[in-house]
Amino acid sequence: ALMEKAQITQEIENALWYLKKPGQSPADEAKAIGILSNICRGKNGGPELVKAIEESSPTVDLANVPWDSLNGLVVVVGVGHEPGGGASGERVWNIKLAKAMKGILEEHGAIAHVYLHKIRSYSARQACFAEFCKKVGAFLCWELHYDAVKNPAARGHHFKFRGAKKFATYTQEEFSQRFPQSVARDSYGDGPGLHHATSGNGSGFLRAMPCWALLPEPFFNSNPSEKAFFKPRIDEIAEI
Repeated sequence: ALMEKAQITQEIENALWYLKKPGQSPADEAKAIGILSNICRGKNGGPELVKAIEESSPTVDLANVPWDSLNGLVVVVGVGHEPGGGASGERVWNIKLAKAMKGILEEHGAIAHVYLHKIRSYSARQACFAEFCKKVGAFLCWELHYDAVKNPAARGHHFKFRGAKKFATYTQEEFSQRFPQSVARDSYGDGPGLHHATSGNGSGFLRAMPCWALLPEPFFNSNPSEKAFFKPRIDEIAEI
């Protein structure tokens, strides 16, 4: 019974992703209806569930995003961890994510850079990253990561910040809107999915940066369900 409940939960999460997808197409809606109808065991309840979900939670309208506000801003997308560091596959995945973000930023007029750590010393690499941001006159920057722990049931997202709470809050809310099935972790006491990182992992990067900075942890690679869902969705995460 527990296995069945877990499977149903995952299928509902998959259906929600298609319903909340920006620029949702008829094909996306059809996929969601198919998933939900399957949960209803052939009772054709999918369309009714889709209608109820859409009425309570409309999809994102990208036409209203103020993309022109990026014009002329210098932004840096940093890839977390030195070569060989981090969770399995983290650096490779985040290099792809950083390049996707750079393309979107440049398309909308920003001056974007991808920064790769090349040394293993924690303090030295943070100093080098900060120096690079100063050199290019960065307005804001990210250092990309994802979580991984021994517990395969651990799940959810959180965004680390220091002095950039509005930036972090905006990003977290956008992430939750696009991926409603993702749990906003609130174990840090700074609000759902937000972590004012004054100490511990990530705080050194945030403290060193000369500009607005954010360290995202969008999912757990050690959770098989989250890994399967989020890893193929580089473009969607980049757009957020």
